[in-house]
Amino acid sequence: MRLTFSGRVLQGYYEDNMPGAAWAIRSPVLPDRGELIRNLQFPAIDGVTVEIYSNGSYLIYQYISLFGGWCGGPPNAPEPRVDAGDAFWVYMPAAAVWKSYYQTWMNGVTQ
Repeated sequence: MRLTFSGRVLQGYYEDNMPGAAWAIRSPVLPDRGELIRNLQFPAIDGVTVEIYSNGSYLIYQYISLFGGWCGGPPNAPEPRVDAGDAFWVYMPAAAVWKSYYQTWMNGVTQ
């Protein structure tokens, strides 16, 4: 199934306040895809747990800086990855703010 989004994208910084010591459902502010930290600027906090539903089961990741970053998930997956429009469960050990920056280029691709 292919989805097409059209319209204007507000450019600049977006903030998503995430509660501490609680589970919450989150997704990127804009329907974007990529690896959580590398592409989507997700806050890397020790002890954060992310659960992504995929193919009938959950992929569970935990961020532990002592071990070099993300642990868990499928083999050879460096960090959690979400597709455009996907949401995921997240447990933040402390309150955090997910800050994202979007800018539309001349060809209409958002970064």
